[in-house]
Amino acid sequence: MAHKITKIAELKKYMTEMIRTGRSDDAYPRIQHAKAVSPELVALIAGFMAMYADDNSIEIATRINGAGIVHEVNHLWFTVQGRVWVIVYSAANKRIELRQRSKQGAAMHALDKTTGSAKVGAIFAAL
Repeated sequence: MAHKITKIAELKKYMTEMIRTGRSDDAYPRIQHAKAVSPELVALIAGFMAMYADDNSIEIATRINGAGIVHEVNHLWFTVQGRVWVIVYSAANKRIELRQRSKQGAAMHALDKTTGSAKVGAIFAAL
């Protein structure tokens, strides 16, 4: 299940919950789980994704938790020139990974707080 993002306000809400506030029933922002990922990196990735993604192609994956509440989860789907990409936080590797066509696929790019803004921009420009 996924929630399609069609407005900047929807992406802003997701990013605010990720970086600053957490979801309504979270004790803290989700970024606190990811010590090797900075809020600035997440914001950069979101900005470049919004800039390069095909119109109306960004989707936030969702799941229903045990209490029946629909939650947005830590991966985003989008297309660039019709090719499917997934942004996933890999808890095993402690980084954000950009994968092609599948959330379980091989990481085509790995990003963490050591990744500079120029590299993030170059990655998205080449998709």
